[in-house]
Amino acid sequence: MKDIIIGSHAWFAREGSTVGASPVVSTALPVFASTEADWTQLGSIEQWEPQIEQTKVTRRAPVTGGGKYEDRKEFILDSKLVHAFAIQQFGELEFELLSNADGVTAGAYVPNSRSEAIEGWLHREAYEQDGDLIDTSDTWVSLTMDSFQFAENLNPHTLMARVLGNVLNEGTLSNLS
Repeated sequence: MKDIIIGSHAWFAREGSTVGASPVVSTALPVFASTEADWTQLGSIEQWEPQIEQTKVTRRAPVTGGGKYEDRKEFILDSKLVHAFAIQQFGELEFELLSNADGVTAGAYVPNSRSEAIEGWLHREAYEQDGDLIDTSDTWVSLTMDSFQFAENLNPHTLMARVLGNVLNEGTLSNLS
């Protein structure tokens, strides 16, 4: 068991871009180790928070031999996992999300022109305080970003990666003992 996970890092490979020699699509997970240079690093991550939202239905039934009801079974109707990253730096991707633009080309963009979500592969790594890798995952995600107030402050912005259903999504734990 580990006491603390302190270092989180994330990279994004956008759908339609090229990683290695192949276009990024939801049906093929790029091998991060050999194509890292082609991924977009999501900046310095101050905090990582996995957020789970579920819609559940609880079935109730009378207690055997008694005159009251208790919970008998709980069914999960839907489940959503969102990785919320508090990031200290801004890049083109963040400005694209903040302005709802449909891409940034050579520094130019059209505000409020996006009609589809920004999707792609998210490669995430989490390390403990001694630098040992604890958790790695590759998931197909849709990106969004909380509004951000530019001012005289040092607050991070929050980038959210909603995990979308994909049979290639995977995670690996290591160095827990």
